[in-house]
Amino acid sequence: MSGKKLSKQEDYPSTFGEFTQFRHFRKNAVILPTAKVENFVSFVHRGTVGIFIEKDETEICHSLIFENEYFSSYESFVARKPSVFFIKALDDLVIASISHKNMQLVLSSFEGLQYGKQIADQLFFGAQRRIISFLTQSAEERYHELMATRPHMVEKIKQKYIASYLGVTPVSLSRIRAQSAQK
Repeated sequence: MSGKKLSKQEDYPSTFGEFTQFRHFRKNAVILPTAKVENFVSFVHRGTVGIFIEKDETEICHSLIFENEYFSSYESFVARKPSVFFIKALDDLVIASISHKNMQLVLSSFEGLQYGKQIADQLFFGAQRRIISFLTQSAEERYHELMATRPHMVEKIKQKYIASYLGVTPVSLSRIRAQSAQK
């Protein structure tokens, strides 16, 4: 690992060098099945990832992960216990991953520890923003924020996943979209 200060998440693969494993998945491929232990923290180079919980045979979208963002079933990764989530590619996907074993090697250096903290911070802050949005925003406000920050990515994702991510039914999402188009 180099001695430079990390300024961008895009530095992920070069920072971890030989510890990085590039993985490719086709649209709808399962990256991590439910009840399996997460072995990777990954960075999305191209594509979109969905993190889901299955309840009563329904996929509930916990998170949408876009390009230049990290993802993992992090509790499973750290605690080495089965994941309550399943993770899948929502379109063709290229990710850079570091295994649990290699992460432990990287974290043994000060520089690696700093970068590991950046990853953990990003995962934590993303989860915190999501909770806050559900506590303080309406579904319509969450939809507008998603459209403002990721319009090109949202076009590629099935509407049922966007509806689930927003915490509404597909019918409600259609209504929100129609009302937004009228404004």
